[in-house]
Amino acid sequence: MKSLPIIAFFMCCAFAAEQPLPGERELLGADRDARLAAIMAVFQAHPRVQARIVTRSDDLLGERIEEGELRLDRPGRLLRRFTQPALKLWSYASGQLTEYVERTRTAYIKDFTHAPRALNLLDAAVMLDFKRLEQFFDLHVYESADGTRLVCARKADDTSRVPYQRIQARLAPGGIFFHEIEYLPDSGDRTTEQYLDIQPVAAWKEDAFDLQLPSDAKRQTTAVSDSERK
Repeated sequence: MKSLPIIAFFMCCAFAAEQPLPGERELLGADRDARLAAIMAVFQAHPRVQARIVTRSDDLLGERIEEGELRLDRPGRLLRRFTQPALKLWSYASGQLTEYVERTRTAYIKDFTHAPRALNLLDAAVMLDFKRLEQFFDLHVYESADGTRLVCARKADDTSRVPYQRIQARLAPGGIFFHEIEYLPDSGDRTTEQYLDIQPVAAWKEDAFDLQLPSDAKRQTTAVSDSERK
């Protein structure tokens, strides 16, 4: 099972020092910290969010597109339910990451409850906690008329086995959640996720994060340790 691309590249071999794109300026020092704090304040003010999600991945066969729904309940629950072109579920809650793949009729469960360092990284990535992410990534913040672009580039001296080389996220002016996140993992495909029709939710129904797996679904659980690569 692949780990989630937590919401957002160019291939790593082509990476140069991060630079602003045309029309952008990079925020540094106190300006950068103030912008990150402002984004976090907006996210904390809207802990429950739903959106339509469109995911695009590139491989040797071309572009794959999946469509579905995102449900987020900070600080600890996230559900991505894809219905096109096939049912696929991705859930994070209570220290467990679950992915259901219709082709195999199997829910693959990774249990991080006994891997505190890996759980800290996973939780920070899923919940977009910049302060904790900075333990693992160099954070670059760029601003333009189109909003904010945040780049998380894995630290050159990282020893934590972070499975992502680079994550890029875009936030529109006045946005309550990123409208686009791009991921480049160590293995697997470059993935771009777009979030549309983003809406705050006053309160989730009790069963909002139930996976509702098919009755014949199998479950396969793997206990993760901090000594293995995620």
